[in-house]
Amino acid sequence: MKTLILSIALACFVIQPATAQPSDAVNWCELANSRPLSNEARRELRTLLDTHLSALIDSEDPIEVDEARRALIEPLDCPAVSADFRRQYANDAKQGLLEVIGGDRTHNTSAALALAGAIATERSATDILDVALEKDSPAVRYAAARAYRRTLASMASDSVQQQRNAAVELAGELARSTIPEEDDPLVVSALLASLASMEGDFASHERGLAYLAEATTALSKRLRTQAQDAYTDPRWPRAMVLAFNELESELLDPAKEQRFSSNLKVDIAIAAGQGMAFVNSALAQMLPADDESPEATTALRDLAVSAETVAILADRSLNNSVNPRRLGNAFDDAITENGARAFFLASDSWIGASGKLLNAPYSAQANEFR
Repeated sequence: MKTLILSIALACFVIQPATAQPSDAVNWCELANSRPLSNEARRELRTLLDTHLSALIDSEDPIEVDEARRALIEPLDCPAVSADFRRQYANDAKQGLLEVIGGDRTHNTSAALALAGAIATERSATDILDVALEKDSPAVRYAAARAYRRTLASMASDSVQQQRNAAVELAGELARSTIPEEDDPLVVSALLASLASMEGDFASHERGLAYLAEATTALSKRLRTQAQDAYTDPRWPRAMVLAFNELESELLDPAKEQRFSSNLKVDIAIAAGQGMAFVNSALAQMLPADDESPEATTALRDLAVSAETVAILADRSLNNSVNPRRLGNAFDDAITENGARAFFLASDSWIGASGKLLNAPYSAQANEFR
């Protein structure tokens, strides 16, 4: 009995400190928006990190890690969070987050990257995400890419112009440096989605969409010249479908479509042509049969249809033209009856030698789609 009582007493002694967490009564939304940052906010923030960051670093219990992540992100979910608070948060948490990312626990790393994405300061948290994007683990890179979506969305909608400019700069780096070098299609999908997240400020949003179109164009060109297995991996065409779905929804919004520049619409149409070119190349390399590669076949057909839809919408906006939908049926013909030539002939109206995209206002070169 004495042993049992002693065990219970020890258990109580171990459990009790967990109640010494930051009080639920802390008004985080008031503290997080204090300008300048109050001493109370600094103190509560330090207590929050001291209490929960160690779980991200050391815990092997996924539930404990998730609880710590939720507690750490809570102040950053307030409607208004000052730049001073985000900066202080980033400075205080940075070393701990880098320690987590340097470890080998994927779940902990994903939680740390979600927090880094929520901090969303100019450069004080994004360098943590950049470190993660260099990791060998695709799961870690994927978590960083997903975190970038929140980072860019927050920065692009900030009331401070400097923050919005920084969001555009980051989007450009992702489109021109990170995405072209990424070899995992799921990571690429998450990065493409992040480029479409920059709403709130129209100018930043438009630049984000321009980078999305540019990255999609570059992705198609790279895959057609360097990665032959991309044609049989349905995740690659799905990544491009994701991009085209985002662009389609933007072009279908009359309030936005009327404000978008002609240059953006041209870039979007060219990206759509690249999507068609990817399907052309896939059909030339391998003619997928439904019984052999149904997922790849479906993904390629989806890409053909989504690329054509976006091209039609962009051309209608620029030239007030009406273009018929052909590529879905042409793709079906290509894989069931007439071979790849059926699709080539249908896509020629866009990307062939006399196709729309080779004429004004697009003026692309024929070799861009070959």
